[in-house]
Amino acid sequence: MIYKKKFLLSFVSFLLIVLLYSCQGNLNTTTTTEQVITTTTELTTTTEDSTPVELTTEYTDNFTLEQDYVGKDFITDGIGEVTLERCVDGDTARFMSNGERITVRFLGIDTPESTAQLDPWGRAASRFTCEKLTNAETIVLQREDEVLDSTGTRYLAFVWYDGRLLNLELVEEAYTTTKGLAGSPYANTFYTAELKTQETGRRIWGELDPEYDYSNTATQLTIKELRENQDDYLGKNVMLSGIITRVYATNTYCAFIEQDGYAAYIFAGYVPMYSLIEGYEVRVTANVSQYNGLLELTDIKTTKIEIISMDNEVTPNLITIDQISEELESTFVKLENLTVKSTYTSNNGSYSVYAEDQSGQEVEIRVDAQLYPPVDISLFPTGKNFDIVGNISEFTYNVGDESEYQITLSHLSDLTFNN
Repeated sequence: MIYKKKFLLSFVSFLLIVLLYSCQGNLNTTTTTEQVITTTTELTTTTEDSTPVELTTEYTDNFTLEQDYVGKDFITDGIGEVTLERCVDGDTARFMSNGERITVRFLGIDTPESTAQLDPWGRAASRFTCEKLTNAETIVLQREDEVLDSTGTRYLAFVWYDGRLLNLELVEEAYTTTKGLAGSPYANTFYTAELKTQETGRRIWGELDPEYDYSNTATQLTIKELRENQDDYLGKNVMLSGIITRVYATNTYCAFIEQDGYAAYIFAGYVPMYSLIEGYEVRVTANVSQYNGLLELTDIKTTKIEIISMDNEVTPNLITIDQISEELESTFVKLENLTVKSTYTSNNGSYSVYAEDQSGQEVEIRVDAQLYPPVDISLFPTGKNFDIVGNISEFTYNVGDESEYQITLSHLSDLTFNN
């Protein structure tokens, strides 16, 4: 009996040893497999000689517009040829459609942000879109069942340029994901192209954007230093101080900040910034950008605004029209004895007042439709004489045009009528 027990104990011990070595072997094998898988994943963005995987546009190359658009109007017919008025970002642009200015949000995609908020690859996507549309000979917009986006102000459309679907090409160039195409006849092509592109690990799918400032640090400088060295700080995080001269609250939240005669435009987007109040001296951390020539401070958050002092006096600089220039961009100024020559109303309700001074020099006053309290265009009949305080803005009407300047009106109280 004792011998049987000893035998059983020895046999069990032998089995345990065998199982232990077997498990150890399996563990080693599993680890090796995981290492191989990890290595393979890490190499998807480059080839064996460390060059990036080439992005192809095979789906865009073979995708064609089947619907007839000749002689049709996009707004009334859902398809039609348009002309580019202005680039906005990677998935938004403004067009002229049968004499009407419209803003279009591209269907089925969502490129990284590059305006109020800045995301990696946002500027590159915006630049890619603008380059394609600017150089296009023919641009056609095509919509599906849904006409406007959630804001109610932008048309939704597929954008075809010279026979190529830009929305799809942005997917294949790894500048965007695909979204919101359920039920669309284009859905399968878009999602298939997205899966193929995702495997490359390029751009939004795994690469660092060389234009994006990933650091949590900001360069402290004056507005003057920023204005005199704009190109050096584009895409960089900066910290600067100044007094808020005007808050331009429409459907977006913007403000002008000024220090020692130099100013900048703050574009905070759609989120109210209650620390940006006229007369407040603030220290702002922001990202430097440009939009249609205008220097902008973007990627603003409440936590990036420090109030230094309040109730500072804000006094405009009295100038003449011939003094308006790049150096005075965004500064708070006053113009006197202007006479209305004409007005122009955009389709969105915003309008421009064209006025001249006593020497015959002309200036444009821009009044946003969303301004509150509203400023009615009937206040500006031809021949009306007035004074105005406002901020100098830079803009371009059409892609390729030289920048022009206008006075941005923020309040009805900033107008003084003389007759």
